[in-house]
Amino acid sequence: MGLTRCGNFLKYSMFIFNFLILICGCVLLGIGIYTRANDTPACITSLGSNLFLPVAFMLITLGSIVIILSFLGCCGAIKEVRCMLATFFALLLLMLIVLMIGGIIAYVFRGEIKNYFRHHLYSSLNDSYGENDRETRAWNCMQSAYEDDIVGVGVAVVSGNDDVIERKRGRQRLRRH
Repeated sequence: MGLTRCGNFLKYSMFIFNFLILICGCVLLGIGIYTRANDTPACITSLGSNLFLPVAFMLITLGSIVIILSFLGCCGAIKEVRCMLATFFALLLLMLIVLMIGGIIAYVFRGEIKNYFRHHLYSSLNDSYGENDRETRAWNCMQSAYEDDIVGVGVAVVSGNDDVIERKRGRQRLRRH
């Protein structure tokens, strides 16, 4: 089937864009595998709730889906196979709908999500700091890693007499005396 110049331009543009998306999918997959395979810092796993490993699995899954989807787009565009292009379009439309629904749900429940993480951080700081060695190391790691960037944890009462939280311009720092 002969294509005009405009048709050839669209064909190769679709191939190039899908190839770039294929590379991005490989990067997502690689990050997910790397995150899952390596030891994660204590401050992330302890203070970040139990969501760290599911996020790694989600990256692996999304990377795989993006690779398959972009492969269908690349092959369908370069070979001009209608079945592949129709499958590519249907899956792309389905992915768009799922992403829109996920974004709407995240927007609607943003307050609950924020409160969940804030509550988890409060309880970790108030109940476990100084008593649970893993939590104490996690908070110390967090303090050293994000020296002046910890914002929004709020005022918390820490177990023990030698721990003080300073409040500076809306930021707080845990200090050991």
